[in-house]
Amino acid sequence: MSTPRSRNDFRIAIICALPLEADAVESLFDHRWDIDGDPYGKARGDPNAYSTGMIGAHNVVLVYMPGMGKSHGAAVAAYCRSSFPRIKLALVVGICGGAPAAADGKQIYLGDAIISSGLVQYDFGRRNQNGFLRKDTILDNLGRPSLEIRALLAKLQGRRSRQKLQDRLGEHLSTVTGQLGWEYAHPRGSTSERLPVIHIGLVASGDQVMKSEEARDMLIAEEEVIAFEMESAGVWDTFPCLVIKGVADYADCHKNKQWQNYAAASAAACAKAFLELWI
Repeated sequence: MSTPRSRNDFRIAIICALPLEADAVESLFDHRWDIDGDPYGKARGDPNAYSTGMIGAHNVVLVYMPGMGKSHGAAVAAYCRSSFPRIKLALVVGICGGAPAAADGKQIYLGDAIISSGLVQYDFGRRNQNGFLRKDTILDNLGRPSLEIRALLAKLQGRRSRQKLQDRLGEHLSTVTGQLGWEYAHPRGSTSERLPVIHIGLVASGDQVMKSEEARDMLIAEEEVIAFEMESAGVWDTFPCLVIKGVADYADCHKNKQWQNYAAASAAACAKAFLELWI
């Protein structure tokens, strides 16, 4: 274990929009650098709040967002860059709405974990008398993940690496529920033997909460997205970024909070499993 000498020694940022998401991530720190106070501080004028620690071999800064949405995501990422200028990877970790099934027909269950292969900014465009027209040209869209991220995602598509990631998620999920208690346990109790499954695919990001089954299904059909969230489009232009989220609902009119804590635990466990493979 190597103690960071300064903020320049942090390479990983984990960004959470909700306290319940951050609690799940922090419960998986292998070591906390700020347990006796903040030894690293932040840049002048930075309003962000941080926790620092280690996950696996990585020095990690946990970033608390003041609210949901891509504008908060963009501001938080920019200030984080000023305080921690050598961040190589940002993980946006938390809860999301999920598609009922992936493009290959594989069902997505509540509590499953999503890893983004790319991001679709679905509410960027113009509204006219004929409805909403999304801008989807190359110049208007968010770029692809970095080469390094794409290479590891390709490796994770393989059977052996995917199974290793899956197994580690299960172990870390037990740690979260052990640390944080029954509130983060499976909503249906210990009788449910199914552990969260990891799905890799496109994630839709926008400022609007997706609660329309019709709009959801249109985006699933047109873009083959597997999840919906609200922060990552703002982070994407500042850091090499990956979205890791747990499915808390199906982004329709039945949206509720029953699965939020368990989905946050699933996402945190998946994020730690991913970082253990990130070199």
